[in-house]
Amino acid sequence: MPALNKTARKPLDRSVDPAEVERFAAMAEEWWDPSGKFAPLHRFNPTRLEFIRDRLAARAKRDPLSDKPLKGLSVLDVGSGGGLIAEPLARLGARVTGIDA
Repeated sequence: MPALNKTARKPLDRSVDPAEVERFAAMAEEWWDPSGKFAPLHRFNPTRLEFIRDRLAARAKRDPLSDKPLKGLSVLDVGSGGGLIAEPLARLGARVTGIDA
């Protein structure tokens, strides 16, 4: 049972920090700028994508280098941020659901 706020008598939300959500929302326009604040993610993203693609394709017994190796697979991207992994996975054929605070 979730902890209760004794004055309001409703569950406390301990998994989302509103200040963090606001901070990242303010940077939303910069997620896809490869030379902006998220440049390190953009540089590392091809390696992350290759690793994820190869593991998912292997598990589904598919050629990771085919045109759409993830076609028909459903992927849940938890903590997807601006979608820097979710969108390329979708381009590889996966049905992707990205969630983030």
